[in-house]
Amino acid sequence: KIILFLKYINPLGVTQISDLTPQLIRDYLIYLEENNHNAGGIHAAFRSLKAFLNWYEDEYEPKNWKNPIDKVKPPKVPVEILEPIQSDQALSLLAVCNQKSILGLRDYAIILTLMDTGIRASELLSINLIDLDLRDGRIVIKKGKGRKFRIVFISNTTREAIKSYLDVRSDISPKLWINKMNKGLKYSGLRQIMRRRAKNSNLKSPS
Repeated sequence: KIILFLKYINPLGVTQISDLTPQLIRDYLIYLEENNHNAGGIHAAFRSLKAFLNWYEDEYEPKNWKNPIDKVKPPKVPVEILEPIQSDQALSLLAVCNQKSILGLRDYAIILTLMDTGIRASELLSINLIDLDLRDGRIVIKKGKGRKFRIVFISNTTREAIKSYLDVRSDISPKLWINKMNKGLKYSGLRQIMRRRAKNSNLKSPS
């Protein structure tokens, strides 16, 4: 997400943190919305930028510098979007996914996809392989609210995770996410995944 922000400010000639302003950050959020990033993804981008600027402020304690993001209101997230998790919680969930197994690779990729996009569980489970373009990190969501088509984007890290998962699959299922029986993953299966990973990482299990 930070890389996305850097790509945005690079053409503007902004090279120093001291050059960042609240209005520049607001313009960045508007840019994401105008370029079809979904609400969850925009909020994730905001959280990533805020975490970085807060870290910079705490680590370097720059004199006469005011954190510009303090004056920027977080973008609104619709109620329908999956509840966000804290970054440290997400890292804990990812850490218990054994990437030497196909299920570990799958769960790792699922968690990253949810973090990047903020899509609903039903949207995640509806994704077919044909809806995914790993070249530019594009996913077409065909069963969103109101059955409208929309596009979400994933990071390079998530693209690599999905590719690693697909590389070890030998089934012919058209679904992106499948269970042990090579059938499309259902909501109950996704819930079990999250509960199991939360338990393994000593986090509160989702209800």
